[in-house]
Formats: sequence, C-alpha cells, structure tokens
Amino acid sequence: AKGGGNGVALERVKPKLLTGDTASLKFSMANAKKDLGYYNDMAEQSSSSHGIAQAVEKLLGQGIDAFGPDRMVLDLVEALR
Repeated sequence: AKGGGNGVALERVKPKLLTGDTASLKFSMANAKKDLGYYNDMAEQSSSSHGIAQAVEKLLGQGIDAFGPDRMVLDLVEALR
C-alpha cells in the first residue's frame, strides 16, 4: 500500500482481497465486458493496439461463465485462483 501500486484501484480492490467485500466497486462482470467490448471494437476500427484489453475481455467472459453475469468485477479474484 505504500509502494507504486497504491492508489484508487488498490483501495477499491483491497476490501475484496482482505474480507471478501465487493461494496467498494459495484460493477457487474457483464457491464464491464460490454464496455470493454465497445473499447475493443473502437480500437480495432482505428487499427490501435488493444491486446491487453482483449485479454481482460476474455477474462471477464470466463468469470461470467463461471459465476454468472451479475457477479461483481471484484469477484474475478476467484476466477484467477
């Protein structure tokens, strides 16, 4: 928390990692995948690099397959185990 990773993103993920609480980021995997899909489409149409975004979109799809579309993005912690 005192290093380079400290910031808003870590503060939102930390409750999930420490206690399992997802209240710090109420955003479903389905919504995140939809939004990232828009980004990937735009990047592809403009011939921009978007390999990381494609990988994250794939991970969100795996999370949806494993847990359902209404689970919170922070629940990806379980999908990564």
